[in-house]
This record gives sequence, C-alpha cells and structure tokens, in this order.
Amino acid sequence: MKRIRPEFILLTLFLIAVTVPQSMRGTLKLPAYYANNMVLQQNTRFVLHGKGVPGRSVRVICSWDKKRIDQAIGEDSTFAIEVTTPAAKMEPCKIDLYEMIMRDGTPLRFSHHITLSPVYVGEVWLCSGQSNMEMAVTGWGMKNAEQEKATAESYPDIKLLRVKRTANRTKPSDVEQLDFSWTKCSSSSVKDFSALAYLYGRMLYDSLRVPVGLIECCYGGANAQAWISLEKARQIPALKSQLDTYEGYGFDLTKIRAAGDNIGEQQVPTLLYNTMLHPLKGYPIRGAIWYQGEANAGNNFYTQLMDTLISSWRQDWGYDFPFYYMQLAGYYEPKDMQMSSWWAKTRQSQLETLKMPGTGMATCVDIGDPSDIHPKNKQEAARRLALVALRHTYGRNVVAEAPVPIDFQLGYKKAVITFNGPIHIKNDSVPVGFVLRDKTWSNKYYVGKATQVSDSVIEVTTTSMARVRSVYYDWADCPMGNLYGPNELPVLPFSSEETIINSIGEVRTNASGRSAAGVRGIYTADGIRLGDSGEMDKLRPTLPDGIYIIDGKKEIIKH
Repeated sequence: MKRIRPEFILLTLFLIAVTVPQSMRGTLKLPAYYANNMVLQQNTRFVLHGKGVPGRSVRVICSWDKKRIDQAIGEDSTFAIEVTTPAAKMEPCKIDLYEMIMRDGTPLRFSHHITLSPVYVGEVWLCSGQSNMEMAVTGWGMKNAEQEKATAESYPDIKLLRVKRTANRTKPSDVEQLDFSWTKCSSSSVKDFSALAYLYGRMLYDSLRVPVGLIECCYGGANAQAWISLEKARQIPALKSQLDTYEGYGFDLTKIRAAGDNIGEQQVPTLLYNTMLHPLKGYPIRGAIWYQGEANAGNNFYTQLMDTLISSWRQDWGYDFPFYYMQLAGYYEPKDMQMSSWWAKTRQSQLETLKMPGTGMATCVDIGDPSDIHPKNKQEAARRLALVALRHTYGRNVVAEAPVPIDFQLGYKKAVITFNGPIHIKNDSVPVGFVLRDKTWSNKYYVGKATQVSDSVIEVTTTSMARVRSVYYDWADCPMGNLYGPNELPVLPFSSEETIINSIGEVRTNASGRSAAGVRGIYTADGIRLGDSGEMDKLRPTLPDGIYIIDGKKEIIKH
C-alpha cells in the first residue's frame, strides 16, 4: 500500500476547513472559568452553560459517570445543562462537550468538540475583599514570603484562578475577565496570588486531603458597596443620595471625577459587582471568605452593607453558602483608651454581621502593624479563618472561637466580667486593654486595673469614679489587649453597652449588660425577653423570622 505523505494530509485538512461554511464550523463557547485544571465543588449540582448555534444541540459527557446529557441550543444561542458532581476525587477527570448538527430532531454529525481536562472535584472557595485579600505571597513584605513560595511546589492539588481587577461596566455582565485561568499551585503561580487565600486553602487541604480550588476576586481600596448590585444597593437608605447622583452621571467615572468626586473605580457603588462578581455566579462554590472594611471605616451603616452583600450573593448563587470574614487588624498609634475610634466601631459593626446565619468571623486585631494597614502575618490570619471553616463547615473537632463575656456585674468602682470559657493572659503578664465608663458623668472614661480572679473571670477596678456604667475591652484603633482563649485565639473586642456575639453568633448580650446567655427564657437577638421557655410552642407561630436565644442557645426561626 502506497504511503500518503504527511504534507498532503495537512493540505487536505486545510482545504476542508476553508470550504466548510462559517455557520458549520466549531462554535461552542464557554465562560473562561470552565477550563483545564479547574476544580468543581464536590457533591453538588451546577449549570454548565455556554453558547452555540441555534438549532443545533449540545452533548455533555463527564468521565465520572459517563452519562450522556443532550440539550438543544436556544434561539438566543445559549444552553444550560445541569451537571451533578461526585464526591471529591484526587485523580483527574474530564468533561467532553460536543456540538451536534441536527436533522428532524436526530443528531446528524458533530460540528465541534471541546474537552476540559484535567478537571478536579473537591472544595471551591471564593476569596474577595480589598487589599488585605489582594496582598500577594511575594512583593508585599509578607512574613516568610520566600519560604512560602518555595513550599508551594508541594501543593499541586491546590488550583488557583484570579479574576482581573476591572470596573469599566455600568451594568452586570456575564463576560468574565481573568488575569489567569485555573493554574496548579507552584512557586511561580503562587507568588502573585492572594497570600490569605492561598494559606487558607493550604490549611483546608492539609486537613481534608481533597483538591482545593481558590478564586481570587478582590480589588485594593474597594469599599463594600462596590460589590453590591444596584438593585440591592438601592435598599440601603444611606446610599440613596450617592446612587442618585452617580446614576445621573451614568456611573461614568470620568464624569463623576469631573464633578469633583475624586474616587477610584473600585469605590463606585455596584461597579465591581458588575465586572468581577456577577460573571462568576454560575460557578459552584462551597463558600466565600472576605477581608475588607478598611475602606468603610467611619460608615455607620457597615453592618447593613454586609448583610445586603451576603444575602444578595447567596441569592445570586441560589443557596446559603458559608461566609467567613476577617475583623480589622490593629492600625495607627497603639492606645489603651480611644472611645471615639471609628476603627473600633467598625469592628463592632463586623461583629453584628454574625447575626446572619452561616457567617463566621476571625479577628486579627492583635497581629496588626501600627504603621502598615497590611498585616504581614497572613499565616496566623489564615489559620484563624480556616479554623472557623474546619469546625463549622467541615465538622472538625477544633477550637475556632475564643470565649466571650456572658455576664457583667457593674458596681462600686469595679466591674466583674464572666466569660463562657477559660481565658489566659498572654505571656503570663497583667491583663490590659480595659476601660471603665463613669455612671454619673457618662462622658468620663478611665483606664481600669484588671486582675484575673479565676480561669473565666476578670475583675476591673478604678479609684477614679464611684459607680461603673459600662466596661470596654480593646476599644481603640490599635488596642493592646492581651486576653486569649484556647488555641491561642484572642478574645474579641467588646463593650458591655453593645451587643456581644461570639465568632459564629452563638451568644448575645443586650445593651444594658444583662446576659441573655445562661438565663432561662426566650429572648430576641438584642436581649429583649419574650417569655418563659415553656411557652415556646405557643409563641413560635407568632414570632417573625429571625434569630432567638432560647435558654441561652441560638435558634433560627423561619416559617
């Protein structure tokens, strides 16, 4: 048999390609995040969507179950096929997509074929916020950066995807832009990736031993309202005036600046949602982690911003995924007492977000840098955030929260604070960070002298006032408190005049200081007593949806 020369084969294929009508050539198009090396969330259903030629059909075959799923391409050129993922697999999988030319409802031939390979099934986390999430492994002065970069070679089962930082669209778009697509973790790929996201993912991987996918979607200097849709942002009264003004300019940054508002694109409400977040909403995730707040310090509506952001993101994805976040680090001049601190008030606002189910918070108040808004110890920040996820998403038996106050006894020249677990003083020194407020002169505050009287009780005294109205702890831009619980987790900043919540919303104390935890009865989340616990069956149908404290334990009521 005469052998055909390779150049004739190539010429024949070329001639076939140029003579096939454009409408008959391969036309399947997928979002850029469907790519080789991607990680799909295990044990879930998601919609694999894309575009093709109307009148044709798409066939999807996933290697883990070999099922054929066919769907016609709509008149609008789109298709959306529901795919079920298996339990996590360390071995790579693949997904084949075929575009089929149809005749009388029957496939005639394939016109296009896409193979996604390798594809992994494991745990996927969306990582968002501003510069403390953006801060890369190298180039920002992170602690032990070169060592972390080198050891990244040992974690090829962690896959990274980074969304391009852009905010040039005034309406939500389905077209995503990526700095780079799914890439296996290595020294070269991780060096420019979010340090917090990578270190968080690494701790999950070390515990779970499944592929981990991390989607970096953040922008330095961004405020929270930039990550919220216009529809949802309009539900926040404090934003109405600004939104009306910006909408008059068509959300055009050039026009906004020309009018005298010299802000960055990442500070225009809704723009980051439109360009960076909205295009991702079809991609299945286990949950989200968030590090932001610096750009909103001073806003008295930050809790409402975050409640709106979280609920709207969950609505976009179609399920209530876990949302875990960092509390602001210490910054500016270290002080014992700073009652006017907006940094401290923002931390309290972050704490209030824990009223939302499925949220969790880790603090880095104690590992900040007075001269740098970007804490360098991202390893410890990531450890604390990962502990919350390991305990409350993955059910691991780890300590993820420091004890919180559950009772205040405020009296003559002293306050006695009882915590719901053992605490200790760092380096066995004297407890510091406490401030007492005068009951007679409510604008008078004094640094208190604290003593640990048992493993869960702190006594704070003063010689400067007669009666104590309230007690504060770590209430400053850059506080110096040194109370810690098990697993070296710092006690969260608190005030007996504010709602007190632990890092997953399990304990609440009302503003007057009366403890709802440990007291029998039915209370609102704000500590208002509704009745005896024995009346719960009778009261339940009449209670609005929300969070209640029943005999000291949280219960979510949803009709």
